[in-house]
Amino acid sequence: MKSKNYDRQVSLICSTCGGNQFEYDDEDEEEIREYRCISCDRSYTKDELFKENGEIFDEQISEIGEEVLKDAAKELDKAFKKVFKGNKNIKFK
Repeated sequence: MKSKNYDRQVSLICSTCGGNQFEYDDEDEEEIREYRCISCDRSYTKDELFKENGEIFDEQISEIGEEVLKDAAKELDKAFKKVFKGNKNIKFK
């Protein structure tokens, strides 16, 4: 399969106000770092923020999976057409 970019940038959302802008102190260790919503001042740990946004991650993973399956099916179709190109008895739709 040709190299295709399946990367996504996901905006995390504050479950209190719906804001998507967070700040944190770079000097804090990542394990104890708190992320503060700029809109409502609610603080989250990294795990809490990821858990609160789990549905968004699940949707993105599902979309990427569908794209990968479609692309793989196209590539397989191309490969089979090349293999059987000379045989007139085999028809592809």
